[in-house]
Amino acid sequence: MKKDLSVAEILKTKYHKCEEVTNLKDMLYRSSEIYKTRTAFKLKNANDEIYKLTYEEFKNDVVSLGTSLISHGLLGKRIAVIGKNSYSWAVSYLAATIVRNCCSN
Repeated sequence: MKKDLSVAEILKTKYHKCEEVTNLKDMLYRSSEIYKTRTAFKLKNANDEIYKLTYEEFKNDVVSLGTSLISHGLLGKRIAVIGKNSYSWAVSYLAATIVRNCCSN
């Protein structure tokens, strides 16, 4: 008779292998490694021309904003991100969340 398996163990045997995500920073870095040159976002510029941003560019934008937030003394602080759904909001949300949760005990 089979021993009792947890739901996670059952799903691991039933479905394809997937990456285990422990936090948003790991997810961001892992995605940028795996999908480096793939399109993550399609955006419009001021002339309504569509351009693409890769996963690596997205990660670099998040890291740049996060570095700026840290340099302004916001490491581990609470940061509100308010705005319409947009690329800038996604970058801001991830940067703020990572900076908030980074090194916090």
